[in-house]
Amino acid sequence: MTVAVHPLTYTYPGLAAAGIVRISSERGGDDVAAEVLDLPCGPVAVTLQQILAMNIPAEFAVSGQDTPVEVAQLQAHIPAPRGAELITVTFNTPNTHHWEEYCSIIVDFLHSIRFSSADADASAASLSTAAVKPSRDSGAASAFG
Repeated sequence: MTVAVHPLTYTYPGLAAAGIVRISSERGGDDVAAEVLDLPCGPVAVTLQQILAMNIPAEFAVSGQDTPVEVAQLQAHIPAPRGAELITVTFNTPNTHHWEEYCSIIVDFLHSIRFSSADADASAASLSTAAVKPSRDSGAASAFG
């Protein structure tokens, strides 16, 4: 898991998250699941995809052939209140057999993120909820929790 902070200028966190989902969906096509979730820290763009991360060269592979290694990836793009930064949480694993367990841990982690009350109050006034979907207790199953 990695956490990165990127500069970003925007006015509405919900609009920023919706834009990230739209761009991710357009670029990834059917290979990317993307949606905006309403988490305690505000709207979050979450993407899920399986990517070819690397090839194990034949000389190092047990099979004696080049071996592709696919990796499941979950990314959460969190527009920080006040529109100055985008926090990106990325989780990758080649062990997709345990994806549900890993995903549960990452989703719990994302639900634990909070901003200070002053930041949250400033952000609440500018929240665009048009594209935000609740992620907990909504009754609908989601790969994102």
